[in-house]
Amino acid sequence: MKVRVFFLLMLIVEIKTQMDDDRNFVLNFTTTFSPPDTFTSTNGETPPTESHTPPHIIFIMVDDLGWNDVGYHGSEIRTPHMDNLAENGVKLENYYTAPVCGPTRAQFLSGKYSIHMGTHRGNTIACEPTGLPTQFPTIADKLKEQGYNTHLIGKWHAGFHTEDHLPTSRGFDTFRGFLLGHGDHYTHTRQYQGKKYLDFYDNTTPYNQSWGHYSTEVFTERAKEIIEESKDTSKPMFMFLSYQAPHNPLQVPSEYLDGYEHIQLESRRKYAAMVTAIDEGVGQVVESLKRSGMYDNSVIIFSTDNGGDVGSAGSNFPLRGNKGSLYQGGIRAIGFVSSPIISAAKRSREVTDLIHVTDWMPTLLHIAGGSLNSNDLIDGVNQWNTISNAERSERKEILHNIKDRPRFRRGRGRRSRIANRKGSSFDTWNVRVVSSLTYGPWKILTGGQARDIVYPNPANHPFLWRDMLRLRPRSRTGIQVYNIVEDPQENNNLLTARPDITTLLLSRLKFYENSIAPAVVGRHDTQCHPENRGGVWGPYIEARRA
Repeated sequence: MKVRVFFLLMLIVEIKTQMDDDRNFVLNFTTTFSPPDTFTSTNGETPPTESHTPPHIIFIMVDDLGWNDVGYHGSEIRTPHMDNLAENGVKLENYYTAPVCGPTRAQFLSGKYSIHMGTHRGNTIACEPTGLPTQFPTIADKLKEQGYNTHLIGKWHAGFHTEDHLPTSRGFDTFRGFLLGHGDHYTHTRQYQGKKYLDFYDNTTPYNQSWGHYSTEVFTERAKEIIEESKDTSKPMFMFLSYQAPHNPLQVPSEYLDGYEHIQLESRRKYAAMVTAIDEGVGQVVESLKRSGMYDNSVIIFSTDNGGDVGSAGSNFPLRGNKGSLYQGGIRAIGFVSSPIISAAKRSREVTDLIHVTDWMPTLLHIAGGSLNSNDLIDGVNQWNTISNAERSERKEILHNIKDRPRFRRGRGRRSRIANRKGSSFDTWNVRVVSSLTYGPWKILTGGQARDIVYPNPANHPFLWRDMLRLRPRSRTGIQVYNIVEDPQENNNLLTARPDITTLLLSRLKFYENSIAPAVVGRHDTQCHPENRGGVWGPYIEARRA
């Protein structure tokens, strides 16, 4: 084993020059930032200044797409339709989500950080009665108040243990898709105790008519149906098109594999084909909008839910980390906005201001002509002027997560002790708590951070990439501080070199610690067994509760 690791390290050294060239091609992340002297509230909302017919909103979210998995980032994967939308729209090149899918969806729907909903401990698990708490309104709720017809197609993954947690109870007029985090792309089933059970719904009714049909194509066809049904109505449409792919299992119709014979690794070849199938679906949705006459008054937003899953053939190169990690590879996301209502002079550009998935709640509500009321305490920032008019964003920081409330108990935990320039100390944070925050160009991580590795570009070094997947690097612990503008790969820890910045970032974590909500946790509940509902996954707790 030692010999093999030594051999891999030697190969990494030999290809460093090539990786540097790849990195310079893929990364385009240069911006200047002046940190504010004081914290600026992110709860402000300005109503639209122009009178217009509310646009149709199509929000497309894909599952586990990596930074290096779209054509316009230099990938070997063909994504011509996405590339066209991005190149003729606005690329969000400093856009962040949560490191896993459930928390990202909860933050998108609510506009709130995970710590403010109690969902900060991790993903939504199938048989644990958790999810987006029902006391928080969703963007679908808000857009319905503005007169929108609201539709969810595809993946939900925001809780299903009670009927109150289902999509049609959370603001969506219609739902066609699945409730859990993943499943078979053809049978639309999810395994439990060795058997597979249906997880597919039409609104609140189990739906097996899509059995044997590929999920990406099923969801694309449903989107086209909704567009056709919406073209003659007076109400604007909000469509949340939540694709299941390219999340594992790696399944795809054979025709999408054409043209990828050059990819030597079967897993990467299938993954590439899955992404191309999504791209084809995106192209069909755009064409359907044009045929219906709805395109000219539409806003199309594309987002991944987290970084790529390297273990399932995704690539986040040249970023460090993986899905599930708070390093850049886990949370820096693919995103773009394309819309004819953005003036031509403001298209075909990149936004490098900080943008977070919570920002979509106030941004979409703004372009719909609505506004938040005084009771809507959210963490998102209205980014429409930044996206559509190239104005600087009001967002100065992003809390990526604090996994649990820090505790200082005798004999447990270890506080940070960072000397500042005046020689005193800042003694406030349990460095074993997994947390991360970005403030301007500065980023801090504390606690055990998994997947502390930069995987090579599979297009250039497929077998090294495969071999490195078998490595299980130890988690890096303690405090890490990076300038992610100058060091986007998070190589140079500035903990000791910049004690002033370290102290500032720890103080921001301390600020958020004071507002952590009690964690929504649930133990495995055997009532979830699909056999109790005729072999179908669905609500299993009768009492309606948050």
